[in-house]
Amino acid sequence: MAYAAVVTVADNGSQEQVVTITETDGAAASEVQVVDSVTGRGVRAGSRLERVIATRSAGTAATRQPRLAVAAAATAIEIRYLATATAVATTIDDALRSAFPVSLGGSKLYHRSIPDAGADNAMVTTYILSTRS
Repeated sequence: MAYAAVVTVADNGSQEQVVTITETDGAAASEVQVVDSVTGRGVRAGSRLERVIATRSAGTAATRQPRLAVAAAATAIEIRYLATATAVATTIDDALRSAFPVSLGGSKLYHRSIPDAGADNAMVTTYILSTRS
């Protein structure tokens, strides 16, 4: 099968958004733009990343390392969040000590789960963002 991702961007109060990305057949280079699959709505400008929760339910990978970036196929300075490579049996739950900006102006966001092996990985990643200062 081919890589597929469903993105939901939901408001959770006036200053918070919850982005959920559900992926199937994910590989290391599989990437999706963070835009709601139904409405086409993205993350609000000026959003700050507060928390990341990531799980994997099936596949070949032994670890995964979700990342959020402001460019497709991002390199160094374009990456806004990169988890520590974590065993797939462990839920990644990063509650950040201080929120930091991820969406500046009109920038687009891109997500990769970055499993270390296979093209058959099923993963769910949730990003909680706020516009609180």
